[in-house]
Amino acid sequence: TIDLNGQADGFNTSATSVIFNWTAYDNLDKGLTCNLTIDRKVNVSNFESINGTATNVSVAGFNEGTYKWNVTCIDNATNTNISAARTFTVDLTAPVVRLETANDTWQRDGNITLSFNATDNTSKSCTLYGNFNTTWIANVTKTGIISGVLDSFVINLSNGTYQWNVQCNDTAGNSA
Repeated sequence: TIDLNGQADGFNTSATSVIFNWTAYDNLDKGLTCNLTIDRKVNVSNFESINGTATNVSVAGFNEGTYKWNVTCIDNATNTNISAARTFTVDLTAPVVRLETANDTWQRDGNITLSFNATDNTSKSCTLYGNFNTTWIANVTKTGIISGVLDSFVINLSNGTYQWNVQCNDTAGNSA
């Protein structure tokens, strides 16, 4: 059997290099010859995996996109075993954030709605920053952001002049 230890299925990354980890098991051989397959093409071939020991292989040069990977191992008796397949996504693009409440907007004190729109394939969370207490700090974070859908933060403010911004992060670790 072959256990895929990492990366987890559905893994997202903003790196162009990925470390693959698996453990191959055989009832007789101490070592197996394994191939790492990515998108149906053998990427690393004839890699020695010691029976029952985790094996790491690093592959560089991924472009943005979704990939499917699996491992095939062969023992000395030419018995072949193929692991389950997993997918991962390389996301090199930061979210695009557009503030929808115009600068220099005058509003009465009380609950103020600050609207924004975040666009990204894998949006995760957005944080409202502002100088609402005289210091520029993160004030509140929202999760479950839907790409391209108008969203907002409601904050209670007294009369004054304030600056604000929104920073959004995606599941690959990109932010804007």
